[in-house]
Amino acid sequence: MRLLLLAVWECLDDAGHTPASLVRAGRVGVFLGAMWQDYQHVGADRARAGEPAAISATASVSANRLSHFLGFEGPSLAVDTSCSSSLTAFHLAVESLRRGECESAVVAAANLFTHPYHVRLLADLGLLADRLPPGPSTTARPAGRRGEGPSPPSCCAPRPPPTATGTRP
Repeated sequence: MRLLLLAVWECLDDAGHTPASLVRAGRVGVFLGAMWQDYQHVGADRARAGEPAAISATASVSANRLSHFLGFEGPSLAVDTSCSSSLTAFHLAVESLRRGECESAVVAAANLFTHPYHVRLLADLGLLADRLPPGPSTTARPAGRRGEGPSPPSCCAPRPPPTATGTRP
């Protein structure tokens, strides 16, 4: 949650917005694409070790915490469509803007590997490369390397107000 909040805050800052500036424009939607919510495994491991059950790792909680913390009152949802989660979240944000359900939207994606089971599953399914080239991925050399950080969120700019005829430019 902290990484997601930080990434969204940086996105707003880079776009020249604050949470308050978006709220002044009207309802702000939060659309989160999330998959691999394996932090639940961490909670289960701790519970088996006798610790209190204190970890919730559902994606909907993350979207709603973002909305609550930033003071956004608009649609707030998380979607998990596997590898297309971020694109689906973006699509839903655009549709929500078009329908007038919100005046602006924040779209984010989260896919963190937080438990060894995740890596083991991918390895056992043969979905991990035996060896990756050294260094980070680039557009010239994509590698799908684990642990390179959160996907940068998008801030859909506030919609322009309707004209005198009721249409939007």
